[in-house]
Amino acid sequence: ERYGREYSEEQIASYWAELPPWWRPAEFGCVSKDHFSLHRNLCLLGILRSGRVLDAVLQTDRIHYSPDPVLAYCETPQEFGSDATLSSPRIHVCCMEAILDACVPGATVLDVGCGTG
Repeated sequence: ERYGREYSEEQIASYWAELPPWWRPAEFGCVSKDHFSLHRNLCLLGILRSGRVLDAVLQTDRIHYSPDPVLAYCETPQEFGSDATLSSPRIHVCCMEAILDACVPGATVLDVGCGTG
């Protein structure tokens, strides 16, 4: 409705469909019932592409870090009070995919401030 007068529904749908997976809005995301299902859905959406990244994300369950356990497996960021955010699973996966080539066996990665604004 917001852009209904400027663009046709087909133009709007085409625009969203052509966005890369990591930039698609929440309606392209997923709600999953558990840790494994969340990452399976990110694979099915074409966001999680590497077996090495899949192995890494399966080792850390978001339920341990989520401020709201009900939202732990939703493709959405979560706020910690007024000054910090747990980024969405999609953002974490995209960052890991982006540095994958630099991550050789034995490498260490330090995530400083990601998602805290």
